[in-house]
Amino acid sequence: MRKTIELLALFVLGYLGWITYWALNGPGRLPDRVPTHFDISGHPNAWGSPAILWIMPAVGAGLYLLFTLLASIQLRTFNLPVRVTEINLPFIQQKT
Repeated sequence: MRKTIELLALFVLGYLGWITYWALNGPGRLPDRVPTHFDISGHPNAWGSPAILWIMPAVGAGLYLLFTLLASIQLRTFNLPVRVTEINLPFIQQKT
Protein backbone atom coordinates (compact mmCIF):
# COMPACT_ATOMS: atom_id res chain seq x y z
CA MET A 1 0.00 0.00 0.00
CA ARG A 2 2.80 2.40 0.92
CA LYS A 3 4.59 1.84 -2.40
CA THR A 4 1.34 2.52 -4.24
CA ILE A 5 0.91 5.83 -2.42
CA GLU A 6 4.54 6.78 -3.12
CA LEU A 7 4.14 5.97 -6.83
CA LEU A 8 0.90 7.94 -6.97
CA ALA A 9 2.57 10.92 -5.28
CA LEU A 10 5.44 10.82 -7.79
CA PHE A 11 2.97 10.60 -10.66
CA VAL A 12 0.97 13.58 -9.38
CA LEU A 13 4.15 15.61 -8.86
CA GLY A 14 5.29 14.84 -12.41
CA TYR A 15 1.85 15.67 -13.76
CA LEU A 16 1.91 19.01 -11.97
CA GLY A 17 5.26 19.80 -13.57
CA TRP A 18 4.00 18.71 -16.99
CA ILE A 19 0.88 20.89 -16.72
CA THR A 20 3.03 23.86 -15.79
CA TYR A 21 5.46 23.19 -18.66
CA TRP A 22 2.56 22.83 -21.08
CA ALA A 23 0.99 26.08 -19.87
CA LEU A 24 4.26 27.94 -20.36
CA ASN A 25 5.40 26.34 -23.63
CA GLY A 26 2.32 24.79 -25.23
CA PRO A 27 0.67 25.80 -28.50
CA GLY A 28 -1.62 28.34 -26.79
CA ARG A 29 1.16 30.43 -25.25
CA LEU A 30 0.39 32.58 -22.24
CA PRO A 31 0.66 36.35 -22.60
CA ASP A 32 3.81 38.13 -21.40
CA ARG A 33 1.89 39.39 -18.36
CA VAL A 34 -0.34 37.15 -16.21
CA PRO A 35 -2.36 38.08 -13.11
CA THR A 36 -0.71 37.00 -9.87
CA HIS A 37 -3.14 38.41 -7.30
CA PHE A 38 -6.86 39.12 -7.24
CA ASP A 39 -8.96 41.42 -5.07
CA ILE A 40 -12.05 40.28 -3.18
CA SER A 41 -14.32 40.84 -6.19
CA GLY A 42 -12.11 38.70 -8.45
CA HIS A 43 -10.39 41.43 -10.43
CA PRO A 44 -6.62 41.15 -10.90
CA ASN A 45 -4.61 43.76 -9.02
CA ALA A 46 -1.06 42.44 -9.50
CA TRP A 47 0.73 41.14 -12.59
CA GLY A 48 3.84 39.11 -13.27
CA SER A 49 5.72 36.95 -15.73
CA PRO A 50 4.33 33.54 -16.74
CA ALA A 51 7.50 32.03 -15.25
CA ILE A 52 5.91 32.63 -11.81
CA LEU A 53 3.86 29.48 -12.51
CA TRP A 54 6.99 27.40 -11.76
CA ILE A 55 6.51 28.26 -8.08
CA MET A 56 3.61 25.81 -7.77
CA PRO A 57 5.50 22.66 -8.90
CA ALA A 58 8.59 23.83 -6.95
CA VAL A 59 6.52 24.03 -3.75
CA GLY A 60 4.94 20.66 -4.58
CA ALA A 61 8.38 19.09 -5.06
CA GLY A 62 9.62 20.65 -1.83
CA LEU A 63 6.63 19.33 0.13
CA TYR A 64 7.04 15.89 -1.45
CA LEU A 65 10.71 15.78 -0.41
CA LEU A 66 9.90 17.04 3.08
CA PHE A 67 7.18 14.45 3.66
CA THR A 68 9.35 11.70 2.20
CA LEU A 69 12.12 12.66 4.60
CA LEU A 70 9.72 12.75 7.54
CA ALA A 71 8.29 9.36 6.62
CA SER A 72 11.76 7.82 6.56
CA ILE A 73 12.50 8.81 10.17
CA GLN A 74 12.51 5.85 12.51
CA LEU A 75 9.27 5.21 14.37
CA ARG A 76 10.92 5.63 17.76
CA THR A 77 11.35 9.37 17.18
CA PHE A 78 7.62 10.07 16.95
CA ASN A 79 5.55 11.08 19.96
CA LEU A 80 3.15 8.19 20.45
CA PRO A 81 0.70 7.64 23.31
CA VAL A 82 2.24 4.22 24.08
CA ARG A 83 5.79 3.10 24.70
CA VAL A 84 7.30 1.41 21.65
CA THR A 85 8.86 -1.93 22.47
CA GLU A 86 10.15 -4.77 20.31
CA ILE A 87 6.92 -6.65 20.98
CA ASN A 88 4.47 -3.94 19.82
CA LEU A 89 6.73 -2.39 17.14
CA PRO A 90 5.28 -4.36 14.17
CA PHE A 91 1.70 -3.54 15.23
CA ILE A 92 2.48 0.18 15.64
CA GLN A 93 4.31 0.29 12.30
CA GLN A 94 1.31 -1.28 10.61
CA LYS A 95 -1.14 1.15 12.20
CA THR A 96 0.90 4.32 11.70
